[in-house]
Amino acid sequence: MPFRKTSPKVGSQLRKRRVRFSGSIELSAPPESFKDLITMETVEAEDAAPGQPSQWTIITIEDRIQTQE
Repeated sequence: MPFRKTSPKVGSQLRKRRVRFSGSIELSAPPESFKDLITMETVEAEDAAPGQPSQWTIITIEDRIQTQE
């Protein structure tokens, strides 16, 4: 049976922007929220130890945490 993308729930899942980082870290949100509320900046890591990433990502979310699991 073919998979149909007519369910609103499935549609909303397909319209999320997802960013994955090492260490099993993920950030996902609707594209409008990314554009309006989230900024990401890549910076050089100062004094990075050998084997550690030489760049980090600073994420700013212009909103408060609603829930944590």
